[in-house]
Amino acid sequence: MKKDRRFYLCSMIVSGTQYHSPQSVGAMGEADTLELDREPSNIYDPLAIAVLWEGTRIGYVPRQHVALLSSLLDNGYQIQAAVDEAAQGIVSMNLWMFR
Repeated sequence: MKKDRRFYLCSMIVSGTQYHSPQSVGAMGEADTLELDREPSNIYDPLAIAVLWEGTRIGYVPRQHVALLSSLLDNGYQIQAAVDEAAQGIVSMNLWMFR
């Protein structure tokens, strides 16, 4: 039986937090779980990936990362995201991939 292995992918700043839920940023804690939600029907970017905290959209994965991450998600890879730091309206997150 194979064990799931977790691989660190990267750290990034969530885009658009100032537009989506700026009040949530102050309530976040380090290592809080974030959810990545693919939005293939997004009219602005069919590769868009929303970032949610406690079910609320707080922003999006930055455009320079969506091609790779969308491909991984669409091909069945699991990606775990967690808050690295949240301060002054900016959220950085760490991402890991499971296979």
